[in-house]
Amino acid sequence: MLCTRDQARIQFLLVKGKSVISFDNSVVYKDGTKYEGEWCEGKAEGFGTIIFPDLSEYTGHWVSGKYHGQGTFKANVGSVYTGEWKMGKYDGDGKLTLDYHNFLIFIGKFIWPDKSQYEGSWKNCKENGKGEFKGSDGTSYNGQWLNGLFNGIGKLVNSKGEVYEGKFKDGKFMGTVDDG
Repeated sequence: MLCTRDQARIQFLLVKGKSVISFDNSVVYKDGTKYEGEWCEGKAEGFGTIIFPDLSEYTGHWVSGKYHGQGTFKANVGSVYTGEWKMGKYDGDGKLTLDYHNFLIFIGKFIWPDKSQYEGSWKNCKENGKGEFKGSDGTSYNGQWLNGLFNGIGKLVNSKGEVYEGKFKDGKFMGTVDDG
């Protein structure tokens, strides 16, 4: 097992059949992608930064060559996600800031083009855990989520102002908590 957690000097690596040039703990791939950080068995492992040819970058923790743990991804268009990652996907608590044409329109929330918004926890790139949704039509939901759907205890107010408070499953109201 070759782990370069210290300043080991590797002049040439073969990663998934692609030759790369490595200097100390940094590597430059043929496509121009640059990685600097800790390695183990030819994969990013520990703490490191990768910069892609489009100038997007990720800085944070890695496991088996994937973003994992705390980290920050900055897209070349100005969007930034800082928070928890699991095997390459944002997962857990984090903050997503999107920038559209240098005009900041979202901080700590995800806002869709129709102005609907969600703020809360994510898992595998879907709403998961505790979160709040506000729809552009006046619909709102505050409560528990699972895989992008209302799931658990929550409160839904639809566009007509009708209130549903209690248990939800797969996005559907199942009854009040006392309904058993």
